[in-house]
Amino acid sequence: MSPQNQLPIDKLIERLIEQAGVPPRREVIHQLKLYFEELQKWNKVTNLTAIDDPEELVLNFLGDTLTILKYIPKAALNMLDIGSGAGVPGLIVKVFRPDLKVVLVEATRKKVSFLKTVIVTLGLKGITAEHGRVGEAWVPKKRPEGGFDVITARALTSLERLILIAAPLLSSRGMILAMKGPRGVAEARKAKSVIQKLGLNIEMAKATVPILRHERTIILVKKMA
Repeated sequence: MSPQNQLPIDKLIERLIEQAGVPPRREVIHQLKLYFEELQKWNKVTNLTAIDDPEELVLNFLGDTLTILKYIPKAALNMLDIGSGAGVPGLIVKVFRPDLKVVLVEATRKKVSFLKTVIVTLGLKGITAEHGRVGEAWVPKKRPEGGFDVITARALTSLERLILIAAPLLSSRGMILAMKGPRGVAEARKAKSVIQKLGLNIEMAKATVPILRHERTIILVKKMA
């Protein structure tokens, strides 16, 4: 977006949400504005992300998250976000879906500190941030007894590895939701044997990031009914 067309952050947030076909609730816009303001503040001193332009942060972080919202079942009770980074998609999903109990797992301590600060700043309940790597013993520490209904990851690792570390944490109705770029289809082919071995189903969908028009591949890996 050119400088002469720059919008205030809250207006840009509202525009993105509207273009994604999601009702732009006032509370959601307010919380997202606080989130991006806090992210900009931290990024100046701790380098949480290579993106330093405020508008680019909103367009990329919120835009990417908006592409997956409709794939998260309304009946889902809880969600695990692996490799949350600065909160994408897990923390942003929580803003839109306050009913979900969310666990964020991130391997970089400064990012975990940021996530914990933002959770308090936004007044979010039913969400925790943990330091560690999923796949290590007892990570995540906070997990529902029956497993997670949704496990998300954004461009974290290969789909095959993601399935191997995430599948044991799924509930009986659980789903892995992987956010990939154009190479997602090729990754799905490589993961075919693992998917079959674990008795899982795979579905793929194409998505476009609002405003930016970047193409994404959304990969859904589910337990067989």
